[in-house]
Amino acid sequence: MFLLQYVAADYPAAVHRGEVIDNFEYREMLSFSRLLVERFNVFRTAGADEENLVALRQLERGIRDRVSRAEVRDLSGGLIRRLLDELDTVALPVKAPDLERGRQLYAEDCAACHGPSGGGDGPSAPGMVPPATSFRDARLNVLSPHHVFGAIDFGVEGTAMPSYGWALPAEDMWDMAFFVMTMRDGFEPRRPYPPLLLSAGDLAAASNEELLALVGRARPDVQVSHIDYYRLNVPPATPAADLLAPVATETPKNSAADSPDLQLALGLQDAFAAVAERLFPSVVGVSGFVRRPADTGEGSGAENPGAWREGSTEDRMYPGFERVGSGSGFIVSKEGHILTTHQVLVGPDGGIVDAVDVEMHDGRHVLARVVGVEPTINLGVLQLEVYSRVQPFPIQPIETGGGYSQRVGHWTIALGDPVGPGTTYAVGTLATLPERQCYQGDLSATLMQTSLRVPDQAYGGPLVNIRGEVVGMTVPRPHADPRVARAAEFALPIDLALGIYEALKVKESVNSPWLGFSILELATVRRTGQVDWSSLSRTGVFIDDVFEPSAASAADIRIGDCLVSLDGHRLLSVLDFQKWLYLSGIGRTVTLEIFRNGETLEKSVTIERRPESVRPR
Repeated sequence: MFLLQYVAADYPAAVHRGEVIDNFEYREMLSFSRLLVERFNVFRTAGADEENLVALRQLERGIRDRVSRAEVRDLSGGLIRRLLDELDTVALPVKAPDLERGRQLYAEDCAACHGPSGGGDGPSAPGMVPPATSFRDARLNVLSPHHVFGAIDFGVEGTAMPSYGWALPAEDMWDMAFFVMTMRDGFEPRRPYPPLLLSAGDLAAASNEELLALVGRARPDVQVSHIDYYRLNVPPATPAADLLAPVATETPKNSAADSPDLQLALGLQDAFAAVAERLFPSVVGVSGFVRRPADTGEGSGAENPGAWREGSTEDRMYPGFERVGSGSGFIVSKEGHILTTHQVLVGPDGGIVDAVDVEMHDGRHVLARVVGVEPTINLGVLQLEVYSRVQPFPIQPIETGGGYSQRVGHWTIALGDPVGPGTTYAVGTLATLPERQCYQGDLSATLMQTSLRVPDQAYGGPLVNIRGEVVGMTVPRPHADPRVARAAEFALPIDLALGIYEALKVKESVNSPWLGFSILELATVRRTGQVDWSSLSRTGVFIDDVFEPSAASAADIRIGDCLVSLDGHRLLSVLDFQKWLYLSGIGRTVTLEIFRNGETLEKSVTIERRPESVRPR
């Protein structure tokens, strides 16, 4: 089987357009194809059908005649699939391989020749004929882990590749073989949706090219990146689909493992586990500290100088400071920017705390600075302080999705990392979509609602979909009465959070800018049909409420006006307005272009700090 796979993979390196381009490789192809025919009795004894001998002779003749790569690929690929199906002696993994273990074994046994990153450029590679194989080029798409396993097990005669079958257990060789598949240049795992029903046996037996051809019959949208996802996140060895062949350990018929319902549940369980494993390195714990008032002697042991006083972790990390709040957050940039809640960053006096500690997923504690906050929507932006000077450890930004692209009933997962060793992980569904994007009048209508339960110290953590894409940031219920039980959890849509985050990175504001009106998307207004379309501008946003008193009401801005631009910046959405409002900043006088009754008006308005008395519902 290994020789057959070797021919399938290496023939393109030997012959191109009917011409021999590598004599060494071509001699191997002739030798191996002849050997396969001569020793067919080995296949026959194991239970292979005689039709396979006819196909092997056809393959030998095709190589001798230098037929196209496609003909050799089809012949050898068909033989491999039939023999895997007919023979019960072919080695396949009996458990999901451990890629981290494979990485370690590769470094110990393979990197000297094949190179630390698989480029065929290890310290022992110079002078090797043929050269050490590179695992980084696209040719890896025609190899399978079973092929690599065979090379490790048997070695390759006539080359420097030794046999490790006598020294390594099969489990270790599978770990190495599956790891090698992740070394290819352009290896970019992307989770398919809906999931592909592939097992470890499927992934072991077939190359990327073969899997694409097989799966593509039912799923034409499948790409190599989707196969790569399962190369990195190997499912259990029990097969989930009969794409290729059963694994070595067969399950008795009519057992629970054969139940489609159980397989579906196990697949969903694996999807949840994959989200946790991939995202938790991006989720952090956040603590706000203020300076501790000078000791007055009371309770400090001053009345008993010889007494011990118990110290805390925060005393040792930040002497002279005390923790006043804690929650969760998540990393959104390679520069170490973090989104969290504003409430964690507020001291007892209502001002920004004196110091912020970020507890990384691996337990490290890093100081962060407050970049900016938006108190109205409970958003805070941090940046790891050490990151601007030196990168002492890797930063893993989280993958963001679209909060407004979700549907009621979609899976939602809330992750949190409260201070200390524990983490939180809650699964639910999306209960309510945001009704609007502008939070100036009704904050609750701007938020998503979910059916899951979030612990207090997990607020500020990401809310993600089942693909692991962030769709929101969990926040407490706005102005909730703490005596009333929570019926639902809220989340700030990620589109809104990221839009304001980008502006806060520039302005580094800690107050809410305010003009005194709320707005809607024109598309929303047109959809409701409550306003005559002829009164609306072609672009801009619709002013649906004006507060009294405010800068807007003083400038005679009215309900029903369309805001077309802010200081010359054309507005196409609510997010555009929010961006330019924050970038303009409190205290700046801006020109608003207003469309009213078919006329265009200009209004000069000074951006104010949002009054404490005006809190959105």
